[in-house]
Amino acid sequence: MKITNIQAVNMINTLAAMGDKILPREVSYAVGKNLEALQVQIYKPYEKELEKINQRYMVLDGNNNQKMDACGRPVYTDPLAHKKELETLCEIENDFKMHTVSKEQLEQCDDGKYSGLTVREQMALMKMLEG
Repeated sequence: MKITNIQAVNMINTLAAMGDKILPREVSYAVGKNLEALQVQIYKPYEKELEKINQRYMVLDGNNNQKMDACGRPVYTDPLAHKKELETLCEIENDFKMHTVSKEQLEQCDDGKYSGLTVREQMALMKMLEG
């Protein structure tokens, strides 16, 4: 499947939040496997590029720390160029092989013995459906 960097970051955050949930074994396994794969295959390279972009545009103070404005936001030499590069980085598409689960396995999540899921978590799991 195709997934942009920002979609991967959002998926990582959602899957990570599900780490403490009690889920059917197959679903829990798929969550963990996809989380780890997304972190290694997409997030780590994304994070390196993000750091390069931030380093290129950051303004340093007298102590060689990133300068912040009065509201505590980082100051950049060219904020518009910085923003454009960040947007470009976020929209880069990646090929990702999602570990899938069957509809029957996913429907087991509705059983009262498992943790309740938020709408966001349910949407993330729907992306893991086979076919």
